[in-house]
Amino acid sequence: MKIQTLKNGFSLLELVVVVSVLAILAGLIVPRMGKVSDKAKFSRAAADLKSMQRSIELMHQDLGFYPSDVGSNTDPGLNDLNRVPTAHRSKWSGPYLEAWPSTHPWGGNFDYEYWNYANFNFDGPAGNEVLISMRNGMNAEIMDEIDARLDDGNRNTGMVRHNGSNWLGYYVGEGPKW
Repeated sequence: MKIQTLKNGFSLLELVVVVSVLAILAGLIVPRMGKVSDKAKFSRAAADLKSMQRSIELMHQDLGFYPSDVGSNTDPGLNDLNRVPTAHRSKWSGPYLEAWPSTHPWGGNFDYEYWNYANFNFDGPAGNEVLISMRNGMNAEIMDEIDARLDDGNRNTGMVRHNGSNWLGYYVGEGPKW
């Protein structure tokens, strides 16, 4: 009588082949996933900037004024009526923005700014330039890509300007502040 033995498991050669195939597939897929993630970050940053710009413009149309400069990462009054001076509250038709974004996709913050920025002075009087800036967590390549998506791709011209290291400004408008 012959006893049959069952062969359980895989041979070492079979395991090596399977692991090799999986490694090759991972090598092809992982870099593509990184590119998709980067595209999503750029899209989110551009959408956030456009959304904030439109919201600020809508509030300016209703009130006739831009908000005063506020601290970094602070809603200037787009969704919080308490930030709007009492004299202007009757014209406020907000909220204009669901929420001020807490961070941009690279971990830094957004900042509403009303100040003197000569490169965005298109109307003559200095000191009434309104912009949204992104600060920290970015490099020149990231800022160039955002500039290209929103504007002309040149850090020194157009409605998007940046310093190549940690600051990008997106022009909103000019006019009186409350």
